[in-house]
Amino acid sequence: MGNLLSTAKQTLIQVATYIYDDRRSDLDDTVGSYRSHYGNLGGIIYQIDSYRTLGNILNDIEDGNLEQLGYFSGDDSVVEAFLKAVRENQ
Repeated sequence: MGNLLSTAKQTLIQVATYIYDDRRSDLDDTVGSYRSHYGNLGGIIYQIDSYRTLGNILNDIEDGNLEQLGYFSGDDSVVEAFLKAVRENQ
């Protein structure tokens, strides 16, 4: 199960990194803008690394705590889509 947890964390980190890199073009051309933007990414990665079980991740998805990564709690298929992505990354 630990391997599945690691894969789930890596999947979330890949999604977060993709989203933050994609939004980079909207930043002001200042070092402060980049630090703030990527500092927020660091906080999200810390949150992801803090998960101790796959159940914790699934609960956060269902509770809307990962909406900044596109996992919206009102979408009934969001957990299924996440688990599919995890299986594909194994």
